[in-house]
Amino acid sequence: MNAPANIAPVCPPHYPGINTQPARLLAALLTGRRIHPLDGWRSLGIYRLSDTVLQLRKLGWPVVTDRLDVTNRFNEACHVALYYLPDDAIDAAGLGGLEFIAKAQSNAAERRAA
Repeated sequence: MNAPANIAPVCPPHYPGINTQPARLLAALLTGRRIHPLDGWRSLGIYRLSDTVLQLRKLGWPVVTDRLDVTNRFNEACHVALYYLPDDAIDAAGLGGLEFIAKAQSNAAERRAA
């Protein structure tokens, strides 16, 4: 599954403002992480991960949605979304992407320490 067809790609994509949920998510995705909703909540503090993904898509980031099969606490099979950036999008971000990751991670660390 890819970004919905009704969201026009922005080339090159725009970076979200620092100190935002989209910034934390993008920094994680640019490192190659694959994020599911529980991971987004626990590690990034993002409760509505799908909305944050939509915000990144509107900025032109080609976030891919896959399905992850999991078992819930009642031992029932269910499916959740798994989000990631394709390798070519990470490569295309280049030095700007690396600088964004450093800035976003540094800012998040400062905010946690405060």
